[in-house]
Amino acid sequence: MIVMVLSRLEDRALVRHKGAYWALTDDLERLRQAYDVHGANQLFNDLYRAENRDEWIEASENGTE
Repeated sequence: MIVMVLSRLEDRALVRHKGAYWALTDDLERLRQAYDVHGANQLFNDLYRAENRDEWIEASENGTE
């Protein structure tokens, strides 16, 4: 699973992959923006609880919200 996450971060130019190692971007502004999004997401998870993928799938299959 971690490889999938790192690959998505690489697609967004937030990490780079070299051999067996991963490194953060040198672009501090992009890194700060990503961290801010993470912080907002964490705040909403704390306020409203984290989303449950299975609940989303069930709701979409049943046509409920």
